[in-house]
Amino acid sequence: MALTKVTKELLDGDLAISGGTVDNSVIGGSTAAAGSFTTLSASSNLDIEGNADINGTTNLDEVDIDGSVQIDATVTIGVDDTGYDVKFFGDTASAYMLWDTSADDLILAGAAGLDVDGATNLDNVDIDGTVQIDGATTFGVDDTGVDVKFFGATSGAYLLWDESADKLLTAGGAVVDIVKDKLLIGGTAVTTTAAELNKLSGAGTLKQAGKETIWIPAAAMYPTTTNGCSDLEQVETTAQRPELKCLDFDASSAEYAQFSVAFPKSWNLGTITFQAFWSPSNTNTGNAIVGLQGLACSEGDLADTAFGTAVEVTDAGIGTVEDVQMTAESGAVTIAAVGGGSPADDDICFFQFYRDAADGSDTFTGDLRLLGIKLFFTTDAANDA
Repeated sequence: MALTKVTKELLDGDLAISGGTVDNSVIGGSTAAAGSFTTLSASSNLDIEGNADINGTTNLDEVDIDGSVQIDATVTIGVDDTGYDVKFFGDTASAYMLWDTSADDLILAGAAGLDVDGATNLDNVDIDGTVQIDGATTFGVDDTGVDVKFFGATSGAYLLWDESADKLLTAGGAVVDIVKDKLLIGGTAVTTTAAELNKLSGAGTLKQAGKETIWIPAAAMYPTTTNGCSDLEQVETTAQRPELKCLDFDASSAEYAQFSVAFPKSWNLGTITFQAFWSPSNTNTGNAIVGLQGLACSEGDLADTAFGTAVEVTDAGIGTVEDVQMTAESGAVTIAAVGGGSPADDDICFFQFYRDAADGSDTFTGDLRLLGIKLFFTTDAANDA
């Protein structure tokens, strides 16, 4: 049977082959089908200028595709343990994405980048270039954190968030440099400077704002002109033993003594309390009632102004002459201010101490020998600067 070479120039439409062979391969079957073959084998080139619909598997050693390709199913390159390089070029010279099978890495080269809009889960990432993060960054989840380490340019210097210790740590030459007023503790800015803090080095226990005391000895007091207590007395116990410098308040009537205090500026200008130290003149164990009231005067104020409300404390005689007694700490004493209002910095505060022997509840029968009183006040600063 003679063979005929069929070219495009010889055909106007479809080529219908209903049997025969091409290069010893069977073509078609008993029924003619235009352009449809069971098996087509070519020993040289096969040039198809129209569409080719191939339903089975196509094994191609090399493919050069000049047009668009639409792939509607899964594409697998290589097999497990034997892969192949796959390269995607960009519009910029030397920009490409490469799956490097020998390195088991996806490489972005040149100007190529990775732009991810959704979530990206990465087990290990090694980034050699600059990273720009424009959104919130969270490490770990609540109750399960991760260590985060930032290295410096000096060997051994780094900043570490240690999740197991719940601490931010510095190591080597790493430091935390904070601008003044930008460190907040409990919402309050730390305004001191490093130089000021360094002055505290070796200072030992630092003075803090809080409750303070002032001791006012009887020797610093004076009897009032009207209804005053006795003048300052000195009671000898035994020769060359402590002697009692005291003011005596008798058991028959209310008697008074006064003193003055200029509180430090660190005083919070609030209420005060007091505690009286005294010694009985006899062994009686009845109750003695003592009280204190105050008045604050600023520059130019008239001292001829009534004291504030008195606060009293009751203390029973201890039963032994020359024993030293201390009352309980009193309730809050409000210091009045001339013209109303409250005390101010640099005020002088006048106080009046008394024994209210005229009160029927004061049953101590001897003289109350006042040794002095302790004033308690509160500060809101460590010093008067």
